[in-house]
Amino acid sequence: MKNLIFTICFSILSLVGSCQWVGMTTPTTDPLYALSFCDANNGIAAGASGVVIITNDGGLSWTQITGYTEDFQSVCMVTPQLLFLGGENLYRSNDGGQTWTSPGITSPKSFSFTDNLNGTCTGISGVYQTTDGGETWNQVVNGATTVYESSADFGQTSIAMGNVGGFMTYSAAAVRSDEGTWYSFDSFSFPNSNAWVSVHFPNPDTAYLFMNQFSHWVPSDKNQFVRLTNFELVSDPFGDLMWAFQSEVINETIPDYMNSVFFLNAREGYACGENGSIYKTTTGGATWETDYSGASMLWEMQFVNKAVAYAVGDDGTLLKHDLTTSINNPGSAVPFTLYPNPAKEECTVNTNGNACLIEIVSIQGKIVLSQRTEKGQSVTTIDLQSLNPGLYIIRSTSGSGALNTEKLVVQ
Repeated sequence: MKNLIFTICFSILSLVGSCQWVGMTTPTTDPLYALSFCDANNGIAAGASGVVIITNDGGLSWTQITGYTEDFQSVCMVTPQLLFLGGENLYRSNDGGQTWTSPGITSPKSFSFTDNLNGTCTGISGVYQTTDGGETWNQVVNGATTVYESSADFGQTSIAMGNVGGFMTYSAAAVRSDEGTWYSFDSFSFPNSNAWVSVHFPNPDTAYLFMNQFSHWVPSDKNQFVRLTNFELVSDPFGDLMWAFQSEVINETIPDYMNSVFFLNAREGYACGENGSIYKTTTGGATWETDYSGASMLWEMQFVNKAVAYAVGDDGTLLKHDLTTSINNPGSAVPFTLYPNPAKEECTVNTNGNACLIEIVSIQGKIVLSQRTEKGQSVTTIDLQSLNPGLYIIRSTSGSGALNTEKLVVQ
């Protein structure tokens, strides 16, 4: 019995310590494919059926913009006023989303800006750059053979990555600028002919990417994590310049098809994928552990800074990760009382009139119920009839991301 009690308590402590990804309530259940934050509080997310939502309080509340029906695959918030959407066409707003114009680029796939004037956009027709905040765009790379879906802009150096079609498969391809002139990546510098599926350039000379061996135009279960370094402009046998680099396959036992990846430094990185999980590495990608487990596919994640991150996915899922908050130092965490406990069909949570997000989490780390309380609402009743009997964690999350937690036994 003592061993059982110790195991349960250890599981609870481990769960509470790892519960840093917090589900935020959004006004939609449609898939969210893309997000962009210009700082820890101001962000935009978009997805299927014309869904566009904006927050200015770190995801605590969202305003939905209406008027579109197309799917949006990419977004960019340069400032709280300067916004870009990528759907069937490129849309630009200079008033925080109240009005939109279309600069004329078809099916944009990604945006990256160095400031509120200079940026890069990729799409099915090539790579474009702007020097006037996106009012006008100049095509710098033709996309006749490659659909460029990712971009990274570092001012003097810009990079665009895509995949080129082959015999029932895709292979990675990329271009990079040098003093305004664009050159292709050497295809033989890649470790193989696989396609890339997600990439992060923390600097112009380092890339972390997940690759997949497509078969009959669809992804297979053969995933790899690869690092690219030491880029150098060299001449090919015909005298044409191209970017050569070193590539290293770090891991070939990837647990998921990763839709998004972000590295904080050479060893610590995060990735999210189709299984609804977020994975973390502290070994430069050599090993990956589950940092969050959910039921909805996750499409994109972004670290705004080293402390705050967001991720979006199917079913209107939006997660927030704040590394600066801790239950041991709750700060602005919302205290609450819980009764009865143990509970059968329902339980009551009293937050003393504080606005917060209340979530019930299984011991596996999955959010099984969530409910938001408004300021001035003291008592909230939660229906537990959909839960299996067992041990859970109930937690309250304030707008700053601070947590308070309690054990909950459902009979």
